[in-house]
Amino acid sequence: MSLRFVIVAGPPSSGKTSVMLHAIAHLKKDRIAVAVCKIDCLETADDRRYRQLDIPVAIGLSDYLCPDHFYAVNLEEVWDWAIDQAPRWWWWKPPGSVTGVPRPWTAA
Repeated sequence: MSLRFVIVAGPPSSGKTSVMLHAIAHLKKDRIAVAVCKIDCLETADDRRYRQLDIPVAIGLSDYLCPDHFYAVNLEEVWDWAIDQAPRWWWWKPPGSVTGVPRPWTAA
């Protein structure tokens, strides 16, 4: 089985999380395993929303480092985490703004 990688990006408060939750709910109805990687700059509460749907989620906070660079630096670790979750679909949601000390990933 192959892993499908989906990036959902957009400006702040444009509905990225809502779109992801809606789409993932449809995939879960078809019993398709999904995992989410959420990167933000300083803080996030999105992990609670994913956990409500029983979706494995990894959180990364980039702080002063650009979130895209933070993701690139941590790609191998994030990829290994995603493979361990055995999803068919892996969703990555970068923050809506680019700002952002690398911090450890937390699997919520």
